[in-house]
Amino acid sequence: MNMSSYNGTTNDDLSNYVLTAESYIQESLYYLPYVDGSTSIGLTGGTLYDVPKTNAATGTLTVDATAFNVTCNFLQNVTALRTAIQLSGQSELFLIFKGDEISQVETLLEPPQPGVISVSKSDEPNGFYYFYSSIPIVDSNNNTGGVVDLDPPRGSFDFNLSSLQCFRCFLSVVQQTALLDVETKKVVALYPELVKNTSVWHPGYPEQTFPTTGNPLFDEWESWYSNFPDSEAPRDVFGLTSSSLADLYLIKKLNLHPVNQTSIPSTVTLHDLENALSELVATMFWTIGHIAPTYQVQKNSTNGTFSLDDVKSPLVLLPGRNTTANEQSVKVRLDLNIIAVSIGLGGSVVLILLSLQHSLPRTRHEVEQDLPIDGTGLLHAIWLYRNHPELELLLEQVEDPTDYNLRQAGMVRTRLVGNRLSKTESPESS
Repeated sequence: MNMSSYNGTTNDDLSNYVLTAESYIQESLYYLPYVDGSTSIGLTGGTLYDVPKTNAATGTLTVDATAFNVTCNFLQNVTALRTAIQLSGQSELFLIFKGDEISQVETLLEPPQPGVISVSKSDEPNGFYYFYSSIPIVDSNNNTGGVVDLDPPRGSFDFNLSSLQCFRCFLSVVQQTALLDVETKKVVALYPELVKNTSVWHPGYPEQTFPTTGNPLFDEWESWYSNFPDSEAPRDVFGLTSSSLADLYLIKKLNLHPVNQTSIPSTVTLHDLENALSELVATMFWTIGHIAPTYQVQKNSTNGTFSLDDVKSPLVLLPGRNTTANEQSVKVRLDLNIIAVSIGLGGSVVLILLSLQHSLPRTRHEVEQDLPIDGTGLLHAIWLYRNHPELELLLEQVEDPTDYNLRQAGMVRTRLVGNRLSKTESPESS
């Protein structure tokens, strides 16, 4: 059974391949809101799996899969500085990061609206990516990590936000085995399961380095994440920045802005956030590998060499792997004992022969002549006396009605089915 493949080649120098992929990825992620992890072939939750070609086989199929696991650590020693802009009455928010190797990093952040979880990058040349949240994120021990208190400056508008959480996340990939339904190509089971039910905050720092995945495209996931296209929904309280499609994905996934405003969540659990980020990253890479970017040509362009051949093929995210397909079929073996079968067959034949005399159809004459009377109950006696009045004269001759005396007096031949005897007929004619 062949596995599906995409036209494209990878360069041995994947680092250069990452540089050529930047423009492609940013233009491809526009399609992400339309991707459904429960219906998209090749994607389920936070896992990408190999997809077999269409065939007439039935049953299940075992294929390779890659799971994306996102883990977050809160940032220590983060402080905030809010300065007022006198003309507009607004305020600027500066986050100050302190780490083990860096003395201090100061970066500007527009104050986010309540219920926003987003990503940003520090202002330094080789800055680091960090996540921030305006809704408390608690772990399984009910601890809140990386809380940054915000004190409103004098003379500025209060944007109803008293604290932020800052944290960094890193990505790891886990090899899985997926059991697919051959007909629908949907996942039946995954081994091992990686959906988290618990998670605990651990401290981190800005310059922290994380283990690599072995794939430079995956290691740059924070860069692709930060390049998500913007939406029309404002992200900050002043409307200066827009929420990205990734921000809206988390808002929808975690129900941060419910339609019913009376059920606004007060906190988000850490394991739910990590599961949502894992699914978002998997969906992001599925989109990059399946959806071509939108290429545009300037109107009245003088470049006559442009053609559809210039459109690049989808990026090759995972190198080809060998997949073994095992088609499952059910076979049943019935062990029979010939002696027991022979005895049962012979007994069945004998029973059939014995039942023939009772099952063959009879004529009406035979029924009337041979109909047995298997008892002499009260109803039989009443019927006989009514239809055969001559019996009364015969039975009067027997003084002691024992079986022997009745036999000596003579038994009267009668039948339940037949013509009724009249009173004028003699007993002998009955």
